Amino acid sequence: NLLREGFMGQLTPKQQSLLDKAHESNERQLAVINELLSTARIDTGQLSLDKSRFDIASMAVDVVQEQAKSFRDKNQHVDVSRPDKPLMVMADPKHLRMVLENLISNAGKYTPEDKRISVTVERRGNTVRVTVSDEGVGISPADTHKLFQKFSRIKNPLSHVGGNGLGLYWAKKVVDLHKGTIAVDSKPGVGTSFTITLSIS
Repeated sequence: NLLREGFMGQLTPKQQSLLDKAHESNERQLAVINELLSTARIDTGQLSLDKSRFDIASMAVDVVQEQAKSFRDKNQHVDVSRPDKPLMVMADPKHLRMVLENLISNAGKYTPEDKRISVTVERRGNTVRVTVSDEGVGISPADTHKLFQKFSRIKNPLSHVGGNGLGLYWAKKVVDLHKGTIAVDSKPGVGTSFTITLSIS
């Protein structure tokens, strides 16, 4: 990072390119390690929630904005629908944010270029629903039950994008800890929708 930021002097384009690739590789490895550690903690009951009240709609918008570059690179169109007023929930912001990051990132990974992704945050009675929908490759009914299994990877036309099969497993565990639900609705070649439902209180 010090080299990339110019603390050791001006870099040539080739040096910059090599360092950028090394940095990206390092970040991927760190992400895998962190996912493994988080999964180990949650499997052994050592993951505790640090709840506070926050606006989950604003969080969803922030996550989409953070991933905006990857959507632009694939010319994907992302729509966010949210209430005019804050939608407050009592939850663990750090871990719930990671769940949203996973679902929204997956929507981008498994959706072809020039397609649409939507994120909807809404109140339903005493619950809040966050739905991430895409026009991606979809999942066959025979494979749906595998989605939330540890190390499960489902073959599809975009399987080459990578992943370790832990993201959705971990996401469901976190939602379960919040006493919420996560559901999936998908059709091959049409797209997929993941819906998280949490209590507002």
